[in-house]
Amino acid sequence: MLKLLLALVAFASVSIAGSLPAIAENKEAAMDAIYVPVGRLALAPPVGVMAKRSAVPFPHSRHFEYTCRTCHHKWDGQSGVQSCTTSDCHDQLSAPPMERGVQYLDYIDDSIGYFKFAFHRQCIGCHKEIKESNAKLARSIFMLNTPLQKTGPTGCIDCHPRE
Repeated sequence: MLKLLLALVAFASVSIAGSLPAIAENKEAAMDAIYVPVGRLALAPPVGVMAKRSAVPFPHSRHFEYTCRTCHHKWDGQSGVQSCTTSDCHDQLSAPPMERGVQYLDYIDDSIGYFKFAFHRQCIGCHKEIKESNAKLARSIFMLNTPLQKTGPTGCIDCHPRE
């Protein structure tokens, strides 16, 4: 199934890319192609930060059901997507101090600039929301013919495999 999906995406990309020159000639405007990586992307700490765990093999193509701006919230839709840590977005390289009694994913105000927190908040937070939604659906009468959405990992070694 995955091979079929990837083949369809590749075919669509080639078809669209092949028609761009004709469109540009007709409108006398250059049109740049947007390249979307498929497969797994290695999410690792930025240069200069010592990794405590292995890089995350992020399955980018499994997340195509979401809009690009769900994760790339500062992307303008035209230029190439920049790394979160180089785009003056989540470029803080060390964690801000946590207040006593505050849980890791709850201290958002001072910490969203911290690259590690931003990834954890986005990924784990979304996966936990899906799990909660599935639990509610499983308890409701509407579950009859509704398949549950697949959830992603929420544990450390689920994302960071041991090397």
